[in-house]
Amino acid sequence: FTVNNTTLCVNSSETATFTDTSTSPNCTIDTWLWEVDDGAGGAFTTYSTLQNPPAFAPTTGGTYRTRLTVTCSSSGETATTAVTNIVANNIVANFTGLGAGPYNVGDTVNLVDTSTNLGTCTISSWTWRVSTDAGATYTTFATTQNADYTFSAAGNYQFRLVAGCGTCTDIKQDGPVTVNAVVTP
Repeated sequence: FTVNNTTLCVNSSETATFTDTSTSPNCTIDTWLWEVDDGAGGAFTTYSTLQNPPAFAPTTGGTYRTRLTVTCSSSGETATTAVTNIVANNIVANFTGLGAGPYNVGDTVNLVDTSTNLGTCTISSWTWRVSTDAGATYTTFATTQNADYTFSAAGNYQFRLVAGCGTCTDIKQDGPVTVNAVVTP
């Protein structure tokens, strides 16, 4: 069999489409058993008995082993393919360092990436964004794994981290936090 995509992003529109290419010189194949494991090396379970099954879209990260067994009822001939792995990357963006506040103008927060991937790629891109207008617009202020942000004006701030590897990304949002103007006597 063939598969159009062996690396997917969970929570995206990406899928793996399996196509049966089995042939037999001795009989007509009339039974198909597509099996997939749980993405963590567990036992195989039936995915489909159609010649060309529905698209595969895992909902959790992991490496899914897939295989196809075909049978000719007339002769009892059976063949099972080698295992093909489908990798599903599941980025979960997260960060720490933003307390409840309130903060004052001039205070700095140290934002620390704690994102994870339940797949095989290494998170290698980070985009830190801040909003001062209740989330209507965000401005990028850093593209490093961890970031510092110094409050320059009073108001309510919201923060976003976009973490990713390859084409897979996730967004974590936190806030709002209140920043007060510094009062001088």
